[in-house]
Amino acid sequence: MFTRVLLVAFLLLLYSCEMAEARKWRFLPGDAFFRTEITEELVAQLKATPEDGDILLQYSWGAHIQETEHDNGYKFIKLVGLTRTRKAMIVSMYSRLRKLEPLQLEVTRKEGSDGEQQREINGIPMFIYNSDFNATRFRVGLRYNEEWPHQEHEFGIPREWVNYPATDAGLYVFEDWQNSKHVAKLAAVLPADVNGTRATASPVSKEARDSAIIVTLEPNLEDLMNRRDGGGMLFYTLMEDGIQLVSKGDEWRSRALSR
Repeated sequence: MFTRVLLVAFLLLLYSCEMAEARKWRFLPGDAFFRTEITEELVAQLKATPEDGDILLQYSWGAHIQETEHDNGYKFIKLVGLTRTRKAMIVSMYSRLRKLEPLQLEVTRKEGSDGEQQREINGIPMFIYNSDFNATRFRVGLRYNEEWPHQEHEFGIPREWVNYPATDAGLYVFEDWQNSKHVAKLAAVLPADVNGTRATASPVSKEARDSAIIVTLEPNLEDLMNRRDGGGMLFYTLMEDGIQLVSKGDEWRSRALSR
């Protein structure tokens, strides 16, 4: 009997671990940022509509990670009133960073078909924050969201499934808990619920003029959040008045870039 109880407990633990691994979270109310990517497709869209206007961006977890049916949260964000200046910045950043990290494509072919499908698998990570987010004091890529426990019934996300990368996980949890009250949640307007259910396929919206756009080549969220001294981390902030390169070696440094 005791052996059977242990076996059942082990299987339940294994199942919960597999579900936690399979389930990913897009944007949730209370998150400090919305993560997306600059891709060839987005660049083409911006070049085709260079004037001031709205753009629709899709949530992304990074290279080689695709959506599953278990994913939760809002999938799209509409940046309202993005100026032609910042549209041009996004295009120029893609060109600049592609010199450091060349484009990678995944080529697939359906059985019985002569055609091939290509998918960009190393888009340039881009984060949408409130304009007052302090990227040198706080950690880029950390949600700073302590509202998760209250979202279990809305999004089906048990608290125990909210995790960070395994290494230094305690550090991230502590940092999140300690500073979430100092980091404002992304000021995004949520779409209306449909029949009492979160309309996660509809976009949240955010005024571009009140947004900071942070671009980095660092695809590894854990490395991005670690910020160890001498780590050589860098990212770019795209504001209306210009692009700032922010780097962290032994100390933080910032300098303006020509566009």
